[in-house]
Amino acid sequence: MRPSATASPCVFADDTLYCSAKGPFTPGPGNLQGVYASTLEAQVRQTMRNLIDGLEEAGLELSNVVATNVYLDDINDFSRMNRVYGQYFPDIPPARTTVAQLAPTNRKPANEDTYPSLEQISLIAVK
Repeated sequence: MRPSATASPCVFADDTLYCSAKGPFTPGPGNLQGVYASTLEAQVRQTMRNLIDGLEEAGLELSNVVATNVYLDDINDFSRMNRVYGQYFPDIPPARTTVAQLAPTNRKPANEDTYPSLEQISLIAVK
């Protein structure tokens, strides 16, 4: 994935992969990294897909993940996020920190199909 203005791509340091926070944008030709999922649950699924893509490019998988940071714009969404997140780590989940970001003043769509990002997730994985 292309770097964004606020995040760099995943990088290796020895056998450790560091991935900056990824959000629920849908990659694709001509897409300006818009968010097309309207619900938190769908956004978490897209974010996880984006993180899995980075892991696979590095020859890793979710079982290599040792730590994550979850950034929510509303900490009251924790249980909804956690239900989806837990589906990706059903056995032994990685160490995780969840924090609430400074909430945006407006959670309404920018237009009919582009929504504000409600979460982001970063990770650390080891070969």
